[in-house]
Amino acid sequence: MYRLALAAALASLVLSGCGSGSGSENPGAAKDSQAADASYFTAADTDAINKAASAVETAGAQASDAAKIAVCNKTKAYPAWRRCWHGLLDPYAKGLRNLANVFTSLQPRGFPEACRTQLAAAAHTFSGFAAGVDPVLAGIDSNDRARQTSAGKAYGSTLNAITQGFAQPFRDVTQVCYSPAELASINASPAPSP
Repeated sequence: MYRLALAAALASLVLSGCGSGSGSENPGAAKDSQAADASYFTAADTDAINKAASAVETAGAQASDAAKIAVCNKTKAYPAWRRCWHGLLDPYAKGLRNLANVFTSLQPRGFPEACRTQLAAAAHTFSGFAAGVDPVLAGIDSNDRARQTSAGKAYGSTLNAITQGFAQPFRDVTQVCYSPAELASINASPAPSP
């Protein structure tokens, strides 16, 4: 879905804030020279991000699946109950950290400064999402019933917050990490159906 939230998913979204052409078409020889010499995402970069994002989406779908949540809620024995929740959340947290690592691994490359800034921001966002899952897991692992209950209450809101914020880093990265020609094509693509 997130062709780096690119062409299909991102191009479809109406982007606000940083416009696609404003940064690359500002007057000034230094900026024009920088843009001409800048390196932009390759297909391999996009594929790496998409692969990691797809794993997160799959894990998130599993963690949000009502039937799987019901199974965990009905499990009576604590060790099995704990394993059930870990089975849903561990892959999600791991996937979010892996996605953050992919964005981090791209930062040292010769991308424009705006791109490197958004790569760092995306890595920070996805690391933060993973860190948000950690207290839920800690509550699940606790022997304190109140902490377990609190973790159960935080489960849905934690996943919802991640879902709500998941697409924005892709939008931001897309607008600054593709060549002006690719970005024009991405932004001109028709919106995919939901």
